[in-house]
Amino acid sequence: MCTQRGTVGNGKHTPKIHGMEKIAGVAELALMLDVSRQRAWKITKAPDFPAPCYEMKAGDFWRVADVQAWARRHRRTLRNI
Repeated sequence: MCTQRGTVGNGKHTPKIHGMEKIAGVAELALMLDVSRQRAWKITKAPDFPAPCYEMKAGDFWRVADVQAWARRHRRTLRNI
């Protein structure tokens, strides 16, 4: 799981990227899961879905590797994006 978070003056979380990692927002998750953005957002609220790595004003972002691991546990097929 991604645990690196930083803060700026207003206390909001911003990413601290240590090397290149693939991340995805809700729109990308929808494409990967082949569902609507609304359904993807609802899936991210499931208790066993990975926690977002980055929380920004633009929305939450997840490590693609964490989502892939979740999909394997749930036997879901992901589309490559």
